[in-house]
Amino acid sequence: MNRLIVAVVASFLLCLPAQAALIFSIDVDPVRPGIQSNISATPGMSFGVDVILEITEDTSIDLYGISVRYNTAELRLDSLVETPIPSFDSTFPISASGDTITGIEAGTPVSRFGMGPSAPPSLSFVVASLGFTAIAPAGQANDFDLVLFEGPFDGSSDNTFSLLTPVLNNASVTAVVAVPEPTATILVLALGVAVCRRRRSRCASAPQRC
Repeated sequence: MNRLIVAVVASFLLCLPAQAALIFSIDVDPVRPGIQSNISATPGMSFGVDVILEITEDTSIDLYGISVRYNTAELRLDSLVETPIPSFDSTFPISASGDTITGIEAGTPVSRFGMGPSAPPSLSFVVASLGFTAIAPAGQANDFDLVLFEGPFDGSSDNTFSLLTPVLNNASVTAVVAVPEPTATILVLALGVAVCRRRRSRCASAPQRC
């Protein structure tokens, strides 16, 4: 199935809305359990990111497509690999242009169209893996640096060819806040106490000098 066919199918599906539990999320720390939406990084730090697709509440899926936009002022893209749902065919190669990653899209083969997986009660898939290097991380956890969106060739449908409206969970990369070493903090406090004691002693012996 080429991208033109996907666009035609997506346009057709727009006339057939359906309520579904389809969730796309960005996991910025796949090593930790659960989906992590924030990571603290230092300049030059490299890390992997997974794009997760979750299907819940006995929802079926036959076609999906999503894009990612990232903050080029803070992040450099190093690698991108698409990993379609098992038994799905990629509909277009994953690629990057400017600040946008497209081609995270796949569907059941034409011979099995309308026979995608269902999820009672839930299924979770890694549909793409991305590699980044932090250039100048900044901002807060609610300042999203990795944003999911549906582009003109994206879209998702269930086994009845009805359009699915997914939930999109974005992610952020923030700067590591430097914390003083405990030893250094103790030394600074000790020095301050010593200076105060010396000043008090001087004032006691020579009040006119205070």
